[in-house]
Amino acid sequence: MSLNQRRCYGPTGVPRRSGVALIALVFALPIVAFAIWVILSKGVLPILRWNSAKSWSETPCQIVDIEVEWNDEESFANVTPRYKYAVEGEPHTGDRYGLGSRRFIAKKVATILSDYPPASEAVCYVDPKASSKSVLVKAYDNNYTGALLFGGFILLVGLGLTWVGIRWRVNPMSVQSLGGMD
Repeated sequence: MSLNQRRCYGPTGVPRRSGVALIALVFALPIVAFAIWVILSKGVLPILRWNSAKSWSETPCQIVDIEVEWNDEESFANVTPRYKYAVEGEPHTGDRYGLGSRRFIAKKVATILSDYPPASEAVCYVDPKASSKSVLVKAYDNNYTGALLFGGFILLVGLGLTWVGIRWRVNPMSVQSLGGMD
């Protein structure tokens, strides 16, 4: 075995992995883990919750108040509506606007406040299996689809890096051009 072959293939004759391959694997694993977390927690699980909420019962409720906590720039706010309703004569209270996040942009907050003024009558949706679970709105949120697409893209990047890390080897043709392979 010539000197050039030993540099590229090592003493066992197995092609050496380059430093790029190791770096690709080191970055790939957290990227794949993050992508799976995004897909599951921000895409699949909310879609499953939304799908199960399709069967929730429409129930009259009364808005007690809506608490709004603005962030520092007042561009986003956490919205917590409080409402009361009854299921089979048993009183309950709810504090969920929808199935997703409680955080909304300023324009949406204004819409929520105008649609649900305190002491107004509204409709909420109650889980028939657990009457303490309720929401004011059970609509599909396009953020679920966005999370799936974003997570899928990140997963492809992570899998691509994994492929590079596993498959990256010195090209045997380059060793021949160095005069190494006889």
